[in-house]
Amino acid sequence: MYQRIQIIAFIVVTVFFSCSNEVEKTNALVDDKYQNNKELQEINKKIVVNPNVDSLYRQRAALYISLKDLELAEGDALRAVQLDSLNAKNYLLLSDIYYMTNQTRKAKETLERCLINLPDNDDANLKMAELYFYVRKFDESIGFLDRVIKKDPYNSKSYYLKGMSFLEMGDTGKAVSSFQTAVEQDDQYFKAYMELAKLYSLQKNRLAISYFDNALRISPNSVEAWCAKSKFFQDAGMIKEAREGYLKCLTIDSNCVDGAYNLGALVLRVDKTPDVAKTYFSRALIGLSRFSGDGTFIVADTMNVHSSFLTYNQYRLSVAKSLFARGVCAEQMKDKISARNDYQMALRVYENYEPALAALNQLGK
Repeated sequence: MYQRIQIIAFIVVTVFFSCSNEVEKTNALVDDKYQNNKELQEINKKIVVNPNVDSLYRQRAALYISLKDLELAEGDALRAVQLDSLNAKNYLLLSDIYYMTNQTRKAKETLERCLINLPDNDDANLKMAELYFYVRKFDESIGFLDRVIKKDPYNSKSYYLKGMSFLEMGDTGKAVSSFQTAVEQDDQYFKAYMELAKLYSLQKNRLAISYFDNALRISPNSVEAWCAKSKFFQDAGMIKEAREGYLKCLTIDSNCVDGAYNLGALVLRVDKTPDVAKTYFSRALIGLSRFSGDGTFIVADTMNVHSSFLTYNQYRLSVAKSLFARGVCAEQMKDKISARNDYQMALRVYENYEPALAALNQLGK
């Protein structure tokens, strides 16, 4: 019996030191790569002392994410799940990493595993709802959101995400109702106010202004809110207010694409000053050129060029419109060479862009 206990003790000690050695080996490899990162070194020391504490691996994974080392982050998140399979934070972190690395199936499977163990976890249900939303399975998304709402009827994010699903499904009435419920539960919900403002803007309803104002109350320097509010004013014929709003955008971001382009269009149409308008279109183009880095406006078609551009083609179209508008200004200023250059560049960026084709033909006469 005593001999058996000795054998078991030997195995336990061997396993313990084996695990510790593996941790030390991993840390040594990491040390070579991040030897100057003091924060990481401190976490490594804690892991050597406490190799079975899941929160330490979660903490290190988060640090790896900030360092854009998703491979190491994934390894630590997996280890955290292995150590504590009843902690939702571990699953949520791992699913986020899978999503960041375009492993959406693994992200979904990880969340499903979480919900098997923790079916009522709000965060996991919300993540599943978001995942189904992004793959355009809106009914399934709403199903997960309803689970959250049943348990927590004051969960503002659930109502916001339901609103986004209804919006994509074309049911603007239910979308508005959901967004309104979201801001009723949380009067600091910037995104929900913006969706309401944009929906009322489409209806040319002046209620949009109050929603824009609420969004700006929460985020006073939001270029998105200032530009959208100014466009509402512009479309409503409130030129003074629109001009002030666009200038505010450009104060916040001197090369704000939408602010510069829309102000250029306003100045050209209302003030009839093509020289001033041209400077604004040039600023819009500077803003757009950020995504190519070389002034060519040619970027990879898989590149995420800007949050306001849903597709690569929309980005190219925005560039072509700005080049064309600047060409129009040059033409009105009797600078046919500059006008032709801009029209031709617009066609290089967006082949067969009809306004540029027509302008070139007219210029050749």
